[in-house]
Amino acid sequence: MLEHMDAEATHPTHPSEPIGVLTLNLWGTNGPVRERLDALIDYLDATQPDVVALQEVRFLAGRSQSELIAEACGYPAWHYDRSWGSGEAEEGLAVLSRHPLTAWPSIPLPGQDKDLPRQLQRVEVEVQGRSLLVANTHLAFRRRHGRLRIQQVRRILEVLPTGTDGAEGANGSE
Repeated sequence: MLEHMDAEATHPTHPSEPIGVLTLNLWGTNGPVRERLDALIDYLDATQPDVVALQEVRFLAGRSQSELIAEACGYPAWHYDRSWGSGEAEEGLAVLSRHPLTAWPSIPLPGQDKDLPRQLQRVEVEVQGRSLLVANTHLAFRRRHGRLRIQQVRRILEVLPTGTDGAEGANGSE
């Protein structure tokens, strides 16, 4: 797990401001990785989303893509969770935020393939004096995994808050 929280994470001045959220699969280090990373940085600079959820985050020259993107685009808070692999082949999930965030433990999802385990990443982002739960995942992706994806979504629905039960999941579990 890698994490960076900067004390200068901002708070919007108007409580009714919309929150921009972007989610994107980075495709790991599939080529052309540098061109794709530069295009994403340009896009984030132009659109300025408040929160960015990333999947298939890899390492380039010893630094996670999430760290490189956060630094290039001025995201003061970010959190990375390893899903599998190690070294340059390590892959995971990340959330970048312009607002303070608190990470919760990731939750393993059903069907843990030893090579490609899946998880639910959860972070709480403090926005406009309220807590926004951001959930990020990469479900099983192979064509034959349809039933497994359904099991994974059911597990996610079990553990995410319903909107009235605070930090506990719908069945009281975390």
